[in-house]
Amino acid sequence: MTLDKAQAAQALADIDQSQRYSSSLYSYGRSAPYLVIAGLMWLVADLLLQFSPFDKTWTWPVVSLIGTAAFFGVAIRQTRPESRARSPAHRGLFWRIVVVWLAVLAFMVATFAIYGLQDGRQQHSFIGVFFGCLYVAVGVFMGWRMVAVGVALAVLSMVGFFAVHEYYLAYMGVVGGGAMILSGLWLRRV
Repeated sequence: MTLDKAQAAQALADIDQSQRYSSSLYSYGRSAPYLVIAGLMWLVADLLLQFSPFDKTWTWPVVSLIGTAAFFGVAIRQTRPESRARSPAHRGLFWRIVVVWLAVLAFMVATFAIYGLQDGRQQHSFIGVFFGCLYVAVGVFMGWRMVAVGVALAVLSMVGFFAVHEYYLAYMGVVGGGAMILSGLWLRRV
């Protein structure tokens, strides 16, 4: 059986489309645990801040340290030597993930230092919108599902800031954290 030029071009286009789809699914699976961890951090911290009778000063720092350790654990697991041996593209991935995480952290600290966001609602909503936009940017390269997660997170953060008052932290924990957890589970199953 011989293929003419048009059939060969179509076959190559089909292969390319399959490769892009496979790459998106792989990326979704790799990013899912990070979304679940971030969602759990958000949910736990905000519910503690809203309802805990104890001093709340250290809630986010402690939750962030635990979450960061979990992020590093996932990154180490995903970049272990046997994974790197199979995929040269993943060499140095752990350190790239670390640098990205530190860059995001530095951006947040610099933003709060420059703009002096004193109101906890402003800070919290800014973080929600920032990560929503970050997921949209990542989704442009990974696939539409990440874009959808990002848009939902940014919009829900804005709705919370402008429309929810008395139980704002509980709302943000359930909606923001819950959206990220469900998104991670959704991406994991794709």
